[in-house]
Amino acid sequence: MVVTQLRPTNTWGTTFVVPSAFNNTADSTPHLIVTSDQGVTFNSTLQIGTGTNSPYSVSHLVYDLKTQYLNSSKHFSVTLIQPGHISELTPVSSFSACYLLPEKTSISKALVIAPTLNVSQVYVGKDQISSEVEWKTVDSQPYSWAMIDLPSGEHRVIWHPSTKIGVYVKDGENWSEAISITTEPALQGCLLDRARYSVMDQSGTWAEMVGHCQQENGELLSINNEGILRELSQSLSNPSKQEEVWVGLRRRLLNGEWYWLNKQPMNITKWFQGQPGSSEDKFCASMSLSSDNNENFRWMSRSCCHVLKPVCYKHNVYFPLAAPT
Repeated sequence: MVVTQLRPTNTWGTTFVVPSAFNNTADSTPHLIVTSDQGVTFNSTLQIGTGTNSPYSVSHLVYDLKTQYLNSSKHFSVTLIQPGHISELTPVSSFSACYLLPEKTSISKALVIAPTLNVSQVYVGKDQISSEVEWKTVDSQPYSWAMIDLPSGEHRVIWHPSTKIGVYVKDGENWSEAISITTEPALQGCLLDRARYSVMDQSGTWAEMVGHCQQENGELLSINNEGILRELSQSLSNPSKQEEVWVGLRRRLLNGEWYWLNKQPMNITKWFQGQPGSSEDKFCASMSLSSDNNENFRWMSRSCCHVLKPVCYKHNVYFPLAAPT
């Protein structure tokens, strides 16, 4: 007897891709367990009804691989039964953009499922897959699958920059899901945390807050264009009270010229009327956060020793595509 825990219903899907490669076992043809709490019809032909003694229908199907695509208007789950191993298949709705593969040295291949139009953009680590990889279409559906050789080493990542994919790994004769890292695609890799603007809780002098933003994987805010102002209005708008915060704007000691820390030109200015002042002790700049649109995001010159909270621009955080050297 083999016992396995069924997936929660909120992880079920309506579409599954079941590549014919799952049939390549040495000892036996794999079986599928299809689970649903409703009567379902797959591909308009295969019907499974609900059981009379249970709210679930569990059916064992000896899969002859005449179809690799299960689709229904009802939600269901699919479990792959192999000799000595049970694994859940991933519905298309739960595909991810980036996967981490187990570190086991016995795993040398991965099975990747991707939209047919996007198969050439699959990456293994930092490298795009070879054009010689053979992709096989899934019946008449818009998906294809391929077996990909994995590089040796412990750190292996498969990802796609523009669409979600499915990834399985083969250990011996058995298949299992790869580990999903991120669900949403990103052009530069596996995005763990998106860039954002944040008013930090800690207060300090201008120089101290430059360092604090760097410690938080960011930099003191520089405002070089109207696009940044629009992003600020979405993320920092409607403060509960008026607040003054540090930004990455500073005046040069020699000529009094104002400059941004990120070294980009000052394409726009948002000084309060009468600002910046000509005072010789105000070489840093702050910004107003206010519910008054006439004052919101306006700048003023300040002594760099003044104590304020900073607005930090936190950079995108990516999962490393290669092992640290």
